[in-house]
Amino acid sequence: MIRKRNVLLILCVLTKAVLYSDDTNEETLNRLLKDAVTISVHSRIVIHDSEDYWESDLKKVTIPGRTVTLIFETENEKLSIELTPFKIDEESYMLTAMSNFWREAIDGVQFRSSFKSINLQLEELILFYPLGLKTQEALTGGSLYMELGIKIIPFEREKEISE
Repeated sequence: MIRKRNVLLILCVLTKAVLYSDDTNEETLNRLLKDAVTISVHSRIVIHDSEDYWESDLKKVTIPGRTVTLIFETENEKLSIELTPFKIDEESYMLTAMSNFWREAIDGVQFRSSFKSINLQLEELILFYPLGLKTQEALTGGSLYMELGIKIIPFEREKEISE
């Protein structure tokens, strides 16, 4: 009985310490916003090395270490891309990109997966081919590929530009 009471007392003290931390909600939010980044993605599907078949621009806000997921789906195919920025220093990041591609075919489901990482500077444009040029040609029998242009922009800078 005494042991249970001591455990309860310790849990209450720890809970109070967590609830009464030094940071206010506003200070915590400001700290998160200071570290927040915008991942800007320009995606396009190109056919026969000249025609743009489809294009899209997307911006997602995240914090370092937190994944942003992009999903592209058709009737028979699904592509999932997970982008995760990791802060190296004030001006550079390591970006990890994991892509998973599923395709339903007559002979079953095809699955391909890849994982890449790259160090980049803030606002540096990188090109990412989640399916790869040769992979897509082998799957479709033609010269169609998907290309993503990716930038990491500090959220505060992005906010200033849009205002």
